[in-house]
Amino acid sequence: MKIDLHVHTNHSDGIGSVREALIAAYKKGLNGIAITDHETTNGFLEAKDYAKKLKLIVIPGFELKTDAGHILALGVKWNPWGERRAKYEEAIDWLRDECGISIIAHPATKIHGIDRWIKKKPDAIEAINSNYPSKFMLRRGLKMALKLNVPMTAGSDAHQPECIGNAYTIIDAEGNDIEEILEALRMGKVKIAGRLSNIKSRISIAFKQILYYDGI
Repeated sequence: MKIDLHVHTNHSDGIGSVREALIAAYKKGLNGIAITDHETTNGFLEAKDYAKKLKLIVIPGFELKTDAGHILALGVKWNPWGERRAKYEEAIDWLRDECGISIIAHPATKIHGIDRWIKKKPDAIEAINSNYPSKFMLRRGLKMALKLNVPMTAGSDAHQPECIGNAYTIIDAEGNDIEEILEALRMGKVKIAGRLSNIKSRISIAFKQILYYDGI
């Protein structure tokens, strides 16, 4: 199944509503998305009922800022850090205790974190991010993903509904239960696909995140 594992809505710094995100995913032919707003799971909580009508899978989660870069925290419905920056190693341990999934988000933007990622490995790393400012960053992210030697994922990092599905992860799960999907991801039963979003979208989001989050 095709799932975009990195989607933002207006519950954080996205400009589209949850409903608009779900409709975009449906029109793109995706089987589901992970709503990964910054520091909050409110987008997932809002999405549940409408997603059923569209027969879409919505994976709970959020994007967490740590002192070694951002992590996509999947399979969890709350954030114990709130707006605070987490320590990377503590975040990985917490997600494992919660049976969640940790994915290094846009690794090419935090190259100095890789030594800590290797020492304490996440469950996966985002090898393709559609919001990278350039093809150079995309290539660097792929190289870092290969070096880490964990399952690779792809996500659009969409902040506008029209960018959803520009990158996605193909997950070979036995069913459409979220726990089964996350376990397949954890086991590396995945393939990646996608492309960069349009240049206007990429540049506008890069500047916004640098200003607001002290680095993407």
